[in-house]
Amino acid sequence: MRKLEDLKTDLLANKVDKFYVFFGEDVGIRKHYIDKISTYFQQKFTADTWYDIKPIVTSKSLFTIKQLLLVFNDEDFASQKSDDVKKFIDRLNYDFTCIFIYDNPEFDKTNLFKNFEDYCTEFQAVQPNIAKEFVESELTSLNDDDEDELAYNCENLYSNILLEADKIKNYQNYTGISQQGAYETLRNKNQLLYKTRAFSSNEFMNSVLQGNYTNIAYWCEIAMQEENQDTFFKYLIAMFNDFLIAGLCKKYGKFDGSSRAYNYKLSWGRAKTIRDLNLIFDDKYYFDCAYMVAEMDSLVKKGRLERNKLVDYFLTKVI
Repeated sequence: MRKLEDLKTDLLANKVDKFYVFFGEDVGIRKHYIDKISTYFQQKFTADTWYDIKPIVTSKSLFTIKQLLLVFNDEDFASQKSDDVKKFIDRLNYDFTCIFIYDNPEFDKTNLFKNFEDYCTEFQAVQPNIAKEFVESELTSLNDDDEDELAYNCENLYSNILLEADKIKNYQNYTGISQQGAYETLRNKNQLLYKTRAFSSNEFMNSVLQGNYTNIAYWCEIAMQEENQDTFFKYLIAMFNDFLIAGLCKKYGKFDGSSRAYNYKLSWGRAKTIRDLNLIFDDKYYFDCAYMVAEMDSLVKKGRLERNKLVDYFLTKVI
């Protein structure tokens, strides 16, 4: 598949090909690249199917008007035989560039994707740090934590960030309050996108094993949300295993201890991670914690401990 970074490099070097296939969930970034490509052309048209443009783009013209043609969600073209698609691409007149655009998430199962991957670019959600930069470019006076929160709630999608930023700026202009105030007001009124934060057992336990209480508090707040209470219970066995791995690494050293953990059928991936953590407690502490987690699991299964009290029990009894 053609990487987005490679597409960007080509465009910065003023290199525009005659055929592209764009797909993926971030329509905002996709539009940005299409707009950039369109600057190299005198005209831009849209079409419903490849049949509409085939006679035009494969014929020779006396006039050299550079034209960009966009074809949206043409499922017929995506399912064409490889030979037919190759003929279409080979015969494209260089006065034209065709971009076939697909919104269907199942596009990667089509013949077009399987056989012409080198022409396909996926526009995915970006990494959190990049999404935060998008937020900063649109909203210049939000608190740092709120920038992170907005990017997360927008699922790191540029298109969502643009919509939310527009909503905030319009409210700011309408009320005359600060941008920060507009954001907080809309958030408190539940008028901005919200994404429930998923509980991560690995991140939580990395903090617990190292005594990082700030991060522990952060993950406990997430775990106490009603939609995450069952998730916390499901991870009790994983937490039990993590405490055992930490105890083994403290008692026998990071390499011997992690090897023993592997021999005991514990996760090798977690063993490699945990052995490199700053394990500040002694081995007895970790083994005692493992015992307490096992007791928690037993109490829940016997109906003597409610799931909505698991996090409180963990904080007061285990660590």
